Amino acid sequence: MPAQLNITRYIDNEIYFIKFQLALEALPEDDKNRIKKFGEPTIQVGGTLLTGTANEFTLPVEIVRVKSDLPYVFALDSKSPDFATGINVKATAVQDQFTAAYTAAFVALRAEVDSFTGQEIVNV
Repeated sequence: MPAQLNITRYIDNEIYFIKFQLALEALPEDDKNRIKKFGEPTIQVGGTLLTGTANEFTLPVEIVRVKSDLPYVFALDSKSPDFATGINVKATAVQDQFTAAYTAAFVALRAEVDSFTGQEIVNV
């Protein structure tokens, strides 16, 4: 069973919100055990998105832990000069970036191999 990332989008007072939340009850036991064993993965969000296009924009770079820092909310203010045009395209880019980074973090976590645990017998 995959980890479930719930995404809620809404507009309030001309601010576009994108909320990312992990469904903890749906997080597979194997993922929980891997997080205990190898640590909680982090993702980098923000930076420059839609580079080289008319909708290019920059958000502050942040490091987000995939479990502990959720729910995580982006707020894009359509009254800001950065988001006065193309806000739907920009909001979609934010969502796509977060989702791709989040997916990659879980793929990497699931690829971790415990080559340490075990028992060794030494005859002296």
